Amino acid sequence: MREIKLSDALRLLRQTAPVHLFRAAFCVVIVVAIVTATIVAGGLGWIFHAQAPAEQRSAAAGNWAMICFLLTVLAFYGLRMYGLYLSRTARLAVMVAAIDGEDIPKGRAQIGLGARRTQARFAKAGRLFAIDRKCRAVLRQIVGLVQGLAADVDVIVLRDRPSWSSAVLRRTAGYFNEAILAHVLRSEAPGPADSARTGLVFLAQNARPLLVTGVRVMLALWVLTPLLFLLLLGPATSVAGWVPGFSNSIGICALAVLFTWAIRESFFEPVALAIALQAYVRLSDAEVPNPDWEAKLDASCAPFRDLATLDADTAAEQPASALADRNTPAADPTQSG
Repeated sequence: MREIKLSDALRLLRQTAPVHLFRAAFCVVIVVAIVTATIVAGGLGWIFHAQAPAEQRSAAAGNWAMICFLLTVLAFYGLRMYGLYLSRTARLAVMVAAIDGEDIPKGRAQIGLGARRTQARFAKAGRLFAIDRKCRAVLRQIVGLVQGLAADVDVIVLRDRPSWSSAVLRRTAGYFNEAILAHVLRSEAPGPADSARTGLVFLAQNARPLLVTGVRVMLALWVLTPLLFLLLLGPATSVAGWVPGFSNSIGICALAVLFTWAIRESFFEPVALAIALQAYVRLSDAEVPNPDWEAKLDASCAPFRDLATLDADTAAEQPASALADRNTPAADPTQSG
């Protein structure tokens, strides 16, 4: 396989910029909502403890702010599945259309294209969530099935530490979960779960080149993320100063982590996704599924076997027009209304 270059990933991101900007806007909304709720909670704590001594009043306001910060983070974390359905998979649909050379629309029309194709392929969010969970479980087991894979990780810090290498590889496998969903979106097979099984077989039979590429990408992110966190401590300190009692080390670090997450999710992760997706597509397009690997996964991996029953269990959920809508070509961007 020709190694995927950073320029290839950036070219793909430039073609599909609107869907990535939409996801970035989604992250900005989350950050603004959490920060606003924290400031309001700190202000209310300051008001309700107006009769307390200055130190107690400040501490109470800080406690109110921190409790609200944590509750708001948990609330948005609980909504992650809807965000997955709305933005992550729609983004994948547009990216695979660009990789396949389709004439994708520009601007906000890309978001509509991705949403339509996601709806057509998965019909309901519940089907997507079920397939996503099963694929994640299978990916973790694939690393264990590929003997000697850790030895292929040509990274000095991991070369003589097999246990570290295995742990890193298991974490890296998660990057290719979206590649499996992309395979489902590209596949012409009527059942998305069956397409996911095929996609997992492709990944298993190409685990070495794919996961080693993923390790390099992930380690680059691990190096950049702490640096980004340190850079964002300054802005976090300024924002924490707006909240009574929150401008301590815990509050500042909490805000810096939040800002780091938003920037990483908006700008760093799309690059990693583009690299992983292009590497996977190039390999899977050149091969056919290996029946030996399918048999091995069926024998050793219960979630892989469960995928075989998902399509049968949810066949009645998909509307009759779904497949036709999914195969409808992208709108010509030169034509309007």
